[in-house]
Amino acid sequence: MKRPLIFMMTGALVFAVPACQDSGAPGSTTTESDAFSTLPLGFAGVQSTFGGENDDGTTEWSPRGHGGTGSQGDPKGLMFGGLAKFFNFNSVLRPFPNEASDHCAFDGSSGRVECEPVDRGGLTVTRSAAFTDAHGDAQQAFDRSTTNTVNVQADVSGTKERHDGNSSTIHHHSDHTVTGLAEGSTELTVNGESAGVETTTGTDDVGDFTAERRIGDTIEDLVLPVGHGRPFPTSGRIVRSVEVTITYAGQAPKTLSRREVVTFTGSNTATVEITRDGVTRTCTFTVPGGALDCP
Repeated sequence: MKRPLIFMMTGALVFAVPACQDSGAPGSTTTESDAFSTLPLGFAGVQSTFGGENDDGTTEWSPRGHGGTGSQGDPKGLMFGGLAKFFNFNSVLRPFPNEASDHCAFDGSSGRVECEPVDRGGLTVTRSAAFTDAHGDAQQAFDRSTTNTVNVQADVSGTKERHDGNSSTIHHHSDHTVTGLAEGSTELTVNGESAGVETTTGTDDVGDFTAERRIGDTIEDLVLPVGHGRPFPTSGRIVRSVEVTITYAGQAPKTLSRREVVTFTGSNTATVEITRDGVTRTCTFTVPGGALDCP
């Protein structure tokens, strides 16, 4: 029997897979700095530490035209809205909402709850989840008392003809695991990764171009205490990186990059090592949504 996939993880970290919504005519951005602040198309449909509260992954980005090249700039916070959405416990620490259109069923051969592919604004979203108890035995559904580990995988892919006449081909993937969900657990451990690529081809007043954005993150042994309020990680780290390559016909490619390594050491202040176009500096960051403090 097929049924909607609902992750009932009250009092625990929930990795909900957001829908890739088509909200009508999307916004558009045309500067290189926006390449590090607005998500690639469809990337909101996988799980990651990227994305601000209002970034639904429908904004169309292209390199800056008008004869200029723009600048990556120096963001006041972390890329793509920082970690505020990832650590928004008003929405993260609650049951996963019921998506009536996303029918899912347990597959005994894979030991996973497999969901039917869903079309979201011309992009295909697929997802699955595996539930296991403390002994590692597969479960057909989440059980509030006995499920100890949940693994969620999601993919978004397709080609989107954009409102500006350009075309973007994307493929994104995420794979995340939360352990320590069983009744009586005092802490959760989160591990996971995401990776995505958005390749846009088109023409602006400079000429024909290809713009590629590669985005990804890794969550490594992130430990969160179980409890009320807004707990901060007691250990672990998050590595986030983006590389943008812009090539105009007849010109040499231009590449921009940024990497952020966020390390948690038991307080609400994390260390952030930022490498931008090969230059590294060390900053601090207050969890969940504080500004960067870079000496």
